[in-house]
Amino acid sequence: MKIKKKYSKLRLSPFCHIVPSVGSASLGFILVLLPQILMLVLGKHYDSLILMAVSVAACCTADFVANKMCGKKIFFDFNLIIEGLIVGMFIPQSYSPVLLFFIAFVGMLVCKYAFGGFASGWVNPCAVVVIIAYFMGKRYFPGFLVDLSMLQTSNPAGALFSAGVIQPVASDFSITAGFNSFLSRYLGIVLPEGYVTLFLNTQSVIPALRYNFLTLLASFVLILLDMVDWIIPFCFLAVYAVLARCFALIPAGVLLNGDILLALLTSGTLFAAFFLMPYYGTVPASILGKFVYGIIGGLAAFVICGCGTSHIGIVFTVIVTNLFSPVIQYLEEKCFSIFRIPKIKLRAENER
Repeated sequence: MKIKKKYSKLRLSPFCHIVPSVGSASLGFILVLLPQILMLVLGKHYDSLILMAVSVAACCTADFVANKMCGKKIFFDFNLIIEGLIVGMFIPQSYSPVLLFFIAFVGMLVCKYAFGGFASGWVNPCAVVVIIAYFMGKRYFPGFLVDLSMLQTSNPAGALFSAGVIQPVASDFSITAGFNSFLSRYLGIVLPEGYVTLFLNTQSVIPALRYNFLTLLASFVLILLDMVDWIIPFCFLAVYAVLARCFALIPAGVLLNGDILLALLTSGTLFAAFFLMPYYGTVPASILGKFVYGIIGGLAAFVICGCGTSHIGIVFTVIVTNLFSPVIQYLEEKCFSIFRIPKIKLRAENER
């Protein structure tokens, strides 16, 4: 019997996803980034908003050209918006929009055409574009905020605030006093002044480094909705935090007294942990592989970023960690073929 009716859509009903689909996850990523975009609007950081719009346009154009060159069907993808937003979030607000469009277009086109499309490459295309932008415009990216003299004081965060490198927000002192009235009474600890600023608004020229509190909220939402696997970000942050605590003040001759909050709340560490590290295609598939991948990322973050306050180091960390992904995935495939496939064949034979 010949079916005359033509179907343009294939639905999965009555089946359902055990985790959010890629489309739903992409939309979720965009929604959790909206509060940070709104803060940029309220803070009148129009230069950053223009760069983000330019980056989105460049990513969409690169995808269109790459699909044309490969003869693929062209369709709209929310991931293009995410890639553009993430790139724009790591670009200093004084960067040239024209230069950024050219870099983002060429960088994304090369990544998509050379390494494959979405989730096909082992390298994070957003990180590649940001690093190219760094080398093409180093003068726009600030260096480390902490210098050797600050490390030798054994309190680099305090030195940053006392030197006026980071200006406390207006509500810092009142919020800190409220926290300390509770912390000192029940836990016997005191939160120094200035850390509330690192949580709320570091006032960095790079948007991804500004709103750590909003980044934390976004990460909780993504994890609760199963849009991000918690293993890689958790291992990455935990290893980096331990190393920063133990060895960050080695130049001052001090061990086991590093500033974990300074390491995690500067350099865009939190943003990279949840928006760059778990990028599709660049992460291992097995649980053990994800643990190893996250640990390698934490080690790389400490080697590159040290005690924190780097404006580009965390992006280099992502690229360095990506280099280990093909090796881990290769070992995963080997282990699967050696240990799992024989068991699957044996089970299939027993069920006959």
